[in-house]
Amino acid sequence: MPPVRESVRGWILLFLGLFLVVVMGVISMSIAPQMLRPGEQVDGTVFTGTKEQARSIFALFAAVIAFGATSIAYGLFIIVTGRQSRAFAAAALAIAALLYWIGMGIKGSAG
Repeated sequence: MPPVRESVRGWILLFLGLFLVVVMGVISMSIAPQMLRPGEQVDGTVFTGTKEQARSIFALFAAVIAFGATSIAYGLFIIVTGRQSRAFAAAALAIAALLYWIGMGIKGSAG
C-alpha cells in the first residue's frame, strides 16, 4: 500500500492531468473549424490569423495535452507503486520546456 502522502500526490496529478486533457481537447475541437480556414467565416466567427499562427497555436495545445497525459501517467504510477520516478519528472520538465519554447515563439510572432 502506497504511503498516504504519495497517494494524495498521485491523485492530484491524475485529476490535474485529466482536467488539462479534457479542457484543451474541448477547446481544440471547438476552435479547429475556424482556425483551419483563416479569413473565412465559420459558424459566425472568423480567425484573422495566418495558417502558420494556427499551426503554432495547435502545437501549443498539443503540448499542453501531452503535459496532461504525462501527468495522468505519472499520477497512476505514483498511485500504483507509491513512489516517484525521475523519468516521469524529467519528461514533465521536458514538456514544460517545450510549452515555454512554443509560447515564446507565438509571443514573438505576434509582436
